[in-house]
Amino acid sequence: MQPSSCFGHSRRSGSESTCSSSSGSSRRNDETPLRRRENVVITSSEIGKVFDAINALSNEMKLQREALADLKSSLEDLQEDVNELKADKKDLLEQIEMLNSASSSDDGSKIAPEVPVSG
Repeated sequence: MQPSSCFGHSRRSGSESTCSSSSGSSRRNDETPLRRRENVVITSSEIGKVFDAINALSNEMKLQREALADLKSSLEDLQEDVNELKADKKDLLEQIEMLNSASSSDDGSKIAPEVPVSG
């Protein structure tokens, strides 16, 4: 017997079905069926509210997915900028080192930085 048959009337026959007990023994048709504590009625408006809530969550998740994609793109752009800045810094340090070594005289002394350069 299918578990769904424990929850109410059979859709095909319209008759009430019985469920097997928790001990595994099956009930006979002449025994009293298990009593339900409460009948649950779900209206179409309640189902509509559930679908509306699902749609709202779906839309919110779509917006968050788009925001995350934009954020990822921005972070990738920032990472490229940082990499370029690191390369520029390395180039500048190399140029400074070359200028320092070029400004040294033949005897190894450096030109004093206070000397103004005429231009």
